[in-house]
Amino acid sequence: MAAALIAAAAITGAIPPIVMLNTSYEFSPKIWFFQTVSWILIVVAFCVLAGNARSAANNKFVVSSAYLMVPIILLHVINDILVIGDFPLGEQATAVLDRYVGPSLLASAALVALLFGIAVIMTDERAAWAFILMVWGLCGLVEASLTYKAKMRLIPAEDADHLLLAQNFILLAVAVLLMSRAFRPARTT
Repeated sequence: MAAALIAAAAITGAIPPIVMLNTSYEFSPKIWFFQTVSWILIVVAFCVLAGNARSAANNKFVVSSAYLMVPIILLHVINDILVIGDFPLGEQATAVLDRYVGPSLLASAALVALLFGIAVIMTDERAAWAFILMVWGLCGLVEASLTYKAKMRLIPAEDADHLLLAQNFILLAVAVLLMSRAFRPARTT
């Protein structure tokens, strides 16, 4: 189930950068709600993976690191709703949420993905998907920086969007590895 959620998150998360790069940035900001849906799917997948870890090894580090994603994504969803939605917050409040809070939450989620990947690798050496999840987290840290710089108009937005697209392909690789692991016959010792 986690693999399917992560695959769906990768696909929905790729929609905004694909649309933006193909329309020369003539789009409705509401396209970013696909990214919000992607984050929701990611947090559900992390909870499923944490539940699997709890039943498999009862490793508190793995479970705790996965559940750390819940409040971060909840704040991210609230931030997206306030920034993308038609709420009369005022230009300054919206700018603060968009330029500073959004990239900070992206970086926080990336750090949690790194922590979760490290926790899984420490308990299960065969978890190649956890290593790729860590790469996704590292890309997320760079993405957060590029997003901030793009919103401050220090770099072209295309730079951040290309990395976001690549990051979603990396997330899709995690899903494929998780699926292949689910279909692998169990080892007998």
